[in-house]
Amino acid sequence: MGDLHFELWNKLCGDVSAQKESRVPESKFQALFEDLLAALGWVRFIGEIDPQRTIPIGAANQIKPDIIIQSGNVDLFVVELKRPSVDATERHGSQLRSYMLQMKLPFGVYFGENCQVYYDDPVDSTPPKRIATIEFEPGSIDGQELLHLLSKGVFSQESAREYCDAKLAEMRTREQAEGVVTYLLSSEGKEEVASLILTSLLEQHGKEVASLVIREVDIEIKRRLRATQEQPAANGPGMRIKKTFGNWVIPSDTLSELKVGKIAQTLLRKALEEEKASNEEISLLRSKSYSKEVFGIDHPLLVLTDEEFDSQRYYKQPLAINGMQYRLCSQWFETSQNNDRPFLLAWLDDHGAI
Repeated sequence: MGDLHFELWNKLCGDVSAQKESRVPESKFQALFEDLLAALGWVRFIGEIDPQRTIPIGAANQIKPDIIIQSGNVDLFVVELKRPSVDATERHGSQLRSYMLQMKLPFGVYFGENCQVYYDDPVDSTPPKRIATIEFEPGSIDGQELLHLLSKGVFSQESAREYCDAKLAEMRTREQAEGVVTYLLSSEGKEEVASLILTSLLEQHGKEVASLVIREVDIEIKRRLRATQEQPAANGPGMRIKKTFGNWVIPSDTLSELKVGKIAQTLLRKALEEEKASNEEISLLRSKSYSKEVFGIDHPLLVLTDEEFDSQRYYKQPLAINGMQYRLCSQWFETSQNNDRPFLLAWLDDHGAI
């Protein structure tokens, strides 16, 4: 990924939002994505971007996919479009899956209210499945990653398979975790947890102490609300230990579940506004080199709202530090090649923010 994919994704988000508000016809929405694919390197005049091709199916039927991308007369992937004022439905996904099956293509993309990626796993006899849903949010790493994959010179059956295999692995991990959660919320799971706690108490403290503890403690297991939904509550007996930021409260072990950008938008923003950094450090955080050294990011962490800067690389909501208005960098990554998370957590820990 690079600046091109960052800029194209952000432009796409803005264009989709504008077209949603103006309720444009599908023809203009189609032109938007043909232009996007051209910007990704595919060439119209040699037929690499093939819109509205009619494909006979049997003697009397036909299909007409919105866009087919091909190279050297070999079809590579298919794109289905619905203008963004039309809610994504299962029928739209079924239509794309049908195109993929009819054309024997393992990879397809749907663009509408959001972006959906479909994959026909060759080792799986089931129909093509949705492996990713990406919202049109500026700065989205998933969105930039997808545009990188769809670029001419990058896309191939091998690169698509690697991308999809990674997404399938993420899905399986989430499904496995959900299975464990479901078990823990069941009566059998709760009994097992209670038994494990009792066993540990007996081993560490003996029968008499364990019996007294069990009589004084209620053990409750329930599904945790999402970090953006959990409302503040006073700590009390039996409550999980929580870290607070802004108007929210977050259980301390939820940090591992939050994306690095969310941590920056919440905990880092709060720490800076509460002046946990000295005036000297605030000045340094306006430096690209210092921000790179401390946070691993490629842009100054802070810019003044009245100075010139690339607004697409900073969160819109300003923050106030010592009476001055700043914007906070939004470019946080968490990949094997570029992981800003440990830098951010280390700074927050050093400044007593976690």
